[in-house]
Amino acid sequence: MIKSVEENKAVASRFFDLFQEEGATLLTEIIADDFVHHSWPWVSAGVAGLKELMAMVATGFSEFQYTIEDVIAEGDKVVIRIYEEGVHTGDLVGISATGRRVHYTSIHIMRIENGKIVEHWREQDTMGLMQQLGA
Repeated sequence: MIKSVEENKAVASRFFDLFQEEGATLLTEIIADDFVHHSWPWVSAGVAGLKELMAMVATGFSEFQYTIEDVIAEGDKVVIRIYEEGVHTGDLVGISATGRRVHYTSIHIMRIENGKIVEHWREQDTMGLMQQLGA
């Protein structure tokens, strides 16, 4: 069943809730079993990789928050621009905790099929994040 653009936007917007405290309960609701991520080469494929990423964010940042700035959709794709911030309180990709509050922006593209996210691409200001961490 093909969902409307507005329904797809709603599903894609909930993706970022995965990185909040109750996020694990959303996995089966909004992520397809055959989920493919195209942006995180350091984690496993599929849903397992997404779980690894969720744990990495939970370990690396406290007070993690996001603000959705823009949501644009056409057909089965949704593009979201977000502002992210948190306090670097744990190891993050080999960088020890700095205690610094960091913020950066990212753009996500998600393909939605039957009300679930099946593919995800992400571009973020990695250089800006690394500079804030002193890396």
